[in-house]
Amino acid sequence: MWADIPMDAVKEEWQGGLYGFSLKDIGDAITYCAEHNKFPPTLPEFRDLCRDMKRKHQPAHQALPRKFTPEEMEANQQKLKQAFRSFKSTNAYKDWAQKIIEQHQADPRSVQDIALRFAHEAVGSQEAAA
Repeated sequence: MWADIPMDAVKEEWQGGLYGFSLKDIGDAITYCAEHNKFPPTLPEFRDLCRDMKRKHQPAHQALPRKFTPEEMEANQQKLKQAFRSFKSTNAYKDWAQKIIEQHQADPRSVQDIALRFAHEAVGSQEAAA
């Protein structure tokens, strides 16, 4: 692939292309290639591997960086309960099931049997047992 290009130019291209990656990322990408690839990767493919290795080395972030007080927990639980009661009273949580039933009525072949059965169960239909 690089036969007609001076090796110094190839090295310079790869050096520039890998700028910003740590030696650990590059080393892990090389190890991955040695273990999984039959042929050496192109520079863009190798950069993608280095990005994957970089992501692998980054620490996971906490979703919630602080602890809630017992009072905050209680207040949040009450808000969730109220939201659920409000949502449940509208039966909106069963809209997905009604859409499946309506789709099946329009074209019986468009819905898998298991999806139709679950939809009927969700809305409490007698056809669920069929």
